[in-house]
Amino acid sequence: MKFKYLLPVILWSLIILWLISIPGSNMPKTPLLAIPHLDKLVHFGIFVVFAFLLNYGLSKQASVFCRKQQYTISLLIGVIYSAGTELLQYIFISARSGEFWDFMANTIGCMVGVLVFKHGKKYLPAFLYY
Repeated sequence: MKFKYLLPVILWSLIILWLISIPGSNMPKTPLLAIPHLDKLVHFGIFVVFAFLLNYGLSKQASVFCRKQQYTISLLIGVIYSAGTELLQYIFISARSGEFWDFMANTIGCMVGVLVFKHGKKYLPAFLYY
């Protein structure tokens, strides 16, 4: 397994864990953050990046199985990681709450990240795909 291609998604996963552990009271008070449901858009965006990076890492693996099933694997890992982060917030992080709609935003973000990677060959730099 070529771990160097998985490093970006591993680092992004750690950043996600750090972000979900920040208490809401420590967030800056700005008018932008007062937009209704902005947090769902943030969850969505974070998991678009997660799924894209995971697809990139899987596409560079020597295993034919990883390459052929990369979209399914990334969706499965993304949904499990999404559920895990929401459960962590719900159970262990007292200043945060895990929410079903955050999980849904995460999951939809994973789906979009997979689609962007799958269909982005026309628009994204060639080095991502070869």
